[in-house]
Amino acid sequence: MKIFQLVDSPYVGNPYVPTLMDGITKIDSTSRWGYGLDSFWSDDIYKYDIVHIHWPHMIVNFFSDNNIISQYENKLRHLKELGIKIVATCHNFEPHYEKDTRKKDSYAITYGYADCIIHLGEYSLNLLKGKYPLAKHFLIPHHVYNQIYKPANKAESIENLGLNHSKKYVLCFGDFRDDEERRLVDCVLKHYLNQGIEILAPHYYRYVKRKNKLKMLYAWIMAKYKQSTTKGMHIYGKYISDDMLPFYYGASEICLIQRKKILNSGNLPMAFYMGKVVVGPRVGNVGQILEQTGNPTFEPDDINSLYQAIDKAMTLCQENKGVVNKKYAENNWTTEIVSYKLYSVYKEMA
Repeated sequence: MKIFQLVDSPYVGNPYVPTLMDGITKIDSTSRWGYGLDSFWSDDIYKYDIVHIHWPHMIVNFFSDNNIISQYENKLRHLKELGIKIVATCHNFEPHYEKDTRKKDSYAITYGYADCIIHLGEYSLNLLKGKYPLAKHFLIPHHVYNQIYKPANKAESIENLGLNHSKKYVLCFGDFRDDEERRLVDCVLKHYLNQGIEILAPHYYRYVKRKNKLKMLYAWIMAKYKQSTTKGMHIYGKYISDDMLPFYYGASEICLIQRKKILNSGNLPMAFYMGKVVVGPRVGNVGQILEQTGNPTFEPDDINSLYQAIDKAMTLCQENKGVVNKKYAENNWTTEIVSYKLYSVYKEMA
């Protein structure tokens, strides 16, 4: 079975794709993989049984041609004509906070041509099943990266991050996509600071290397300014290594998914695996999964409902709900379990 993953370089950055590739190879050593945005346009693509698409807007990001969308659609049409199966994972309905209509169009085109759409939750499955009835729809949850990360205890986490043992911490992991997410976390900090609760928001502003040096400089300045002027806000700004990542979870009482607009989040299963209670918006697959597992949710535009959810989460934390969440992740979301589910779908489609 030959599968092409439509990503540029899977072993750099987000571990979602490569961990599943490795997991399936352990199941079936005859599996063969391809990847690379350039390779998608070459004749090499026609030797694959399956083309698996994850984030369609990457095509627009990588190629500046104004006709890229029509070229992309023609390519998908040709693949289908040749009998090559198109599999799409619904990470998003469309990119959040995106003004480029080509990037939004890339998602509708992908789902429209897909022979199979994989969903990370029931919410998107039920929604897209009606919209794209010709495709097969499968539910395969987001996995945890249990082969990469191991949970860390609170004491060693506090020490490694240079934090205060007498404080409690709310972790807001992941990049902040928009100022409305920063304002939401600012409100949480202001509300709870006098209660000895502080915020770990390592990527409140993130100044990674990028082509646009001015954006990188702006993020660096804003991160340093926010850190120095806001008591109780802990910002890192740089890339967090695999060795350090568990310490952010280990130091925290609860994890807050700081999104107002969201479908899925890899931070949800990761927090479960790390033994944390999770608070998230009552939106998309995230809200549905949290409610089904007894974790608190909030209305995105109701700040009081967020405070209530955090209060409930702190209580659940004392009742060992984090231990229950960890067991749930280990029973349902490990890389081994999810890899087998994806392998089964590939076998059915090929």
